[in-house]
Amino acid sequence: MKTTHDHTPISDAWLRENGIAPSALLTQPLYVLQAQRIAHDLLQHHVSWLNAEQLQGLLDADIRCLKPFAAADLMTFFPDQQQIMSYLGRDAFPPENPYSECGFLGFNPRHPETRNYLNRVKAVYTTGEIFSLTQRHDCWVWDRTREEFEARANEFKNISGPAAGLDHPFINTGLGKFFDHLKGPARKAAGKSNLSDYRIK
Repeated sequence: MKTTHDHTPISDAWLRENGIAPSALLTQPLYVLQAQRIAHDLLQHHVSWLNAEQLQGLLDADIRCLKPFAAADLMTFFPDQQQIMSYLGRDAFPPENPYSECGFLGFNPRHPETRNYLNRVKAVYTTGEIFSLTQRHDCWVWDRTREEFEARANEFKNISGPAAGLDHPFINTGLGKFFDHLKGPARKAAGKSNLSDYRIK
């Protein structure tokens, strides 16, 4: 019997009900098996933010701030009143099965479905449903859950614009004026993105 981070019994029964042998998890990479614990801590924090009135944002830990900014400078990257979340969509990367770049996410706590959306993302991990997905990283989970909510006529804001066809849309939107996203070991070692990453002026 497996448990979630808060020791609630989960997974084995759900996996069997959905045709997945629990023994199959023995071949999963360690980071996949840790997904439930990581998501529990992360999303519990996100849900607690929803008690606030103001818009909330999530930046990856490998973001470098390039210059000072005011709140007004970033407002265009956050969801509008009728939207649950803003995100950096990608429609061509990876070439097969593209998924969003999750270096930045913006949340609208005033939307009545935002809490339900975050709780649904959390449940994908804590119920064991994560192991039934074709990919198990956070970008895939955010996207698949967003599509569920879009199918119910909820709105989200894709802020990638013309950068949606690139592998690194973050720095090719207006966010790149204020931040650099050090995606991958090479950029982290260099302390900056490559000049070739900047494709849109």
